[in-house]
Amino acid sequence: MPLFKYIAKQSPNKTFEEVIEAASKEEALEKISKNGIYPVKIEEIKKDLTSSFPKIKDFRIRYKDITLFTRQFSILLRSGVQLLSALNILKNQSRNQRYRQMLADIHTKVKTGVDLSESLKDYPKIFGPFYVAMVQAGETSGTLEHVLSRISEHRKRMEEIFSHVRSALAYPVLISIVGIGTVVYMLTSVMPRLFDIFSGLDRQLPLSTRMMINISDFLLNWGLWLLIFLAVLILLMKRFLSRSSGRRFWSRLQTKIPLLGNFLIKIELMRFSRTLEILVKSGIPILKALEVTIPVLNNELIKERLVEARQALKEGGSFAASLKPPQFFPEFMVNLLLVGEESGRLGESLNEIGNAYERETEESIKVMVSLIEPLMILVMGVVVGFIVFSMLLPLFDITAGIG
Repeated sequence: MPLFKYIAKQSPNKTFEEVIEAASKEEALEKISKNGIYPVKIEEIKKDLTSSFPKIKDFRIRYKDITLFTRQFSILLRSGVQLLSALNILKNQSRNQRYRQMLADIHTKVKTGVDLSESLKDYPKIFGPFYVAMVQAGETSGTLEHVLSRISEHRKRMEEIFSHVRSALAYPVLISIVGIGTVVYMLTSVMPRLFDIFSGLDRQLPLSTRMMINISDFLLNWGLWLLIFLAVLILLMKRFLSRSSGRRFWSRLQTKIPLLGNFLIKIELMRFSRTLEILVKSGIPILKALEVTIPVLNNELIKERLVEARQALKEGGSFAASLKPPQFFPEFMVNLLLVGEESGRLGESLNEIGNAYERETEESIKVMVSLIEPLMILVMGVVVGFIVFSMLLPLFDITAGIG
């Protein structure tokens, strides 16, 4: 969009210059006049001033920090603070230099006439398509403060759910790390010392002890190479999963894992329902809402089904009916979507689906925790017990021989 530089009087003896973005000179004059400013000169400039903005688009900000920013932004706007003033307040209160720089960049662009939603697009890793589409809907309807409040609540709810998942996995992961560390220490430090004792015995060691000695020798001689191999393997896997075929393979593999696969599908369906609900209730057309929602998901197979359903809707068919057969989308979800489509209350249907999957997700988390924790303790106890038994068995034989 063209940029226009204008000169206006601040006082009888003082003038100032500003830049504004507009489709035409007439539109630029209209925007300037809305701010109570009457320019004495205005001209189009060819240079895109956005090239002088800070190039900081690749850095990241914590998820909860953006949620806090959105909530505070909404509160300021609802309190009657003007958009530019609200951005300036949020910028000044931040201690993060890059965060301040980003808000200064957005403030400058909005001040020159660029829409807030357009300014946010320059930071796709921070403000995704969902966030931008919602802000754009709020700007169009004049309810930006309410839309920001909805975004904040949505992000807070998603953050709580995933926080429960992380908390549920924290204890099993801790047990695994401690258990693996204990096993490696016993095999690389304790077992070699006992091997020096056993090597002087004029008898054959038990099978379990010989196995542990062989594993211990392997770790001592090839442990570093094993770590290098695992690091290379992880890098190759990350590279493979960055491709479309790799993501599709990983998505299919996830759905086949007992218990975990069904849980991950529920998470995806909950995220889909909640995101689409927020967009639809904000007045965004269903086709545009689906276009924004689908990339939010992680499972490539579910995304492919939704893309096909969106295309069917675009061609005049039913979105819900296109989700059959219910490979990933259960019958009750499809039926609720059908009812919502036919009654014109799709937002309410999506809310019911989201509520149902939130409850199922929380129940699944409780079940997984109740199963994983004792299972991990049992597995690590068996492994450590087997190693200890293998180390002590020759000593029992020596004691029995002496007796």
